[in-house]
Amino acid sequence: MSRMLLVASVICFTLGVGMYSVAHADAPHSIVGIRLGSQVQDLGEIVELNAAIPLWGSDYLMRAPLRPIRGYQSGYVVFGNCAHKGRIVRVKLTYEDPSQDFYSKVHSVLTRRYGKPTEWRGNPFGTLKIWKWSLRDQESNRISIILQHYMGDDDSFTPGNSLRLTHSSLIDEEAACHEKQRKEVKEETRPGLMPEKIDMEWFLPQ
Repeated sequence: MSRMLLVASVICFTLGVGMYSVAHADAPHSIVGIRLGSQVQDLGEIVELNAAIPLWGSDYLMRAPLRPIRGYQSGYVVFGNCAHKGRIVRVKLTYEDPSQDFYSKVHSVLTRRYGKPTEWRGNPFGTLKIWKWSLRDQESNRISIILQHYMGDDDSFTPGNSLRLTHSSLIDEEAACHEKQRKEVKEETRPGLMPEKIDMEWFLPQ
């Protein structure tokens, strides 16, 4: 085999291994020791279970705050309340360092590990920067990472830097369970609260 052919073969093999590694890179499942799919009851030292409340708009999920964790300002976990009660499906953490420089460092590491993000959700003013990675694990489950930086005055966004790790496939299971139960239970309306004829005023504050 000629030297040129040998070099070409080595290069092709190296590139092939690299492409294979990236294509089969496993999506992350845990952060600060909290693993998606695990039981929240096993994390009593980290999670404030007595403060758990239904997730707004999705009562088939529960949200509980985390106790102080070094390097983080705050955080919470979301866990199932239907298909598998107590199963963790999401972790959100707000970093202690709110700077743009720290955000850029985290973004760079995530990009090296999981490739370029798949979605941009920031605003054109530069006060909100959100990148999302949509990944698959070895079982083809959908895992997402959302990295956010916010330095505005809208309290609907968490200020500073935050990261959200979500097992979307598990959330779909919880939603499907809730929908099944909803269809099985016949909801009865209370006649005393319903007007005989519905007009626009019924939908407006009085």
